[in-house]
Parts: sequence; structure tokens; C-alpha cells
Amino acid sequence: MTLANMKYLTTLCTFLCLLSISGCRSEKGDSRLDGTWRSNKDETVAAWRRDGVIPEEVIGRFEEEVLGKTTVTYSGRHAVIKSGEDWTEESEYDIIDSGDDFVVIEGFSKVWQRKLQHRIEFVENGYWISNDEILKGFTEKFDRMIE
Repeated sequence: MTLANMKYLTTLCTFLCLLSISGCRSEKGDSRLDGTWRSNKDETVAAWRRDGVIPEEVIGRFEEEVLGKTTVTYSGRHAVIKSGEDWTEESEYDIIDSGDDFVVIEGFSKVWQRKLQHRIEFVENGYWISNDEILKGFTEKFDRMIE
């Protein structure tokens, strides 16, 4: 995989959970998501190395180029995603399932030209988001930012 492809995949994986959708199943979001969240590079990399699913060379590229630089601000079903000063996207998401400690969201990916689902598992002061459709083993930790 080339460095350019890696950057593209990295950015895509991080942001796919929030791309705009064509239809809504729910008019309101999950209030547990409301606020601003930042990618936690250290916990994400530690989990990837522990799980051993993502190759070390891929981990190194993600660690250097993307992880820790992304923030997501949710308000209702609306989200604003920023990666440093390089990339910003506003989008809507649809909740398709939820429970005491999780929510599954679905969004239409303009890049992949299809709907993708992401599972968000809530943990103390943060969440883990995962999606195996794009990159097997992909999960990323986000921490709630105090505003």
C-alpha cells in the first residue's frame, strides 16, 4: 500500500462514521454523543498492537499521520469532523441501533458510494468506534473534550 493510499484510507476510516446520509430513520441523535471528542492516539495504538490484527507498518503510518489529530463535534444528528487544519467535513448520521453502552450509526460515504455502519462503544470519558468493512480490525478511541 502506498503512502498516498494509506493517508486516504486513514482519513476515510476516521471520518466515515459521520458522512451524510440520504434518508433518516431517527430525527434525533444520541445525547451521549453530544459534545466534542478527540482521537486518542496512545490508547488506539496500544489496542491495535495488543489485538495484532492491523500490520505494524500500517500502525506506524496511522500513528504518525492521523491518530490524535482528529476532533468530532456532535450536536443532535449533526457532526463536524476536523483533522488538524487540513480537513473539515460537516455531515448527518442515522442511528440504527443502541443499547446501554453502545450506539450503531450509519452514514452514506461519498467516497465509497454506499452506506457504512459504525459501532460506538461508550467507556468512561470516551468511546471506541469500529468498522471492519473498510479495514479489518479498525477501531479508534475518542476522548470527550472539556469545553
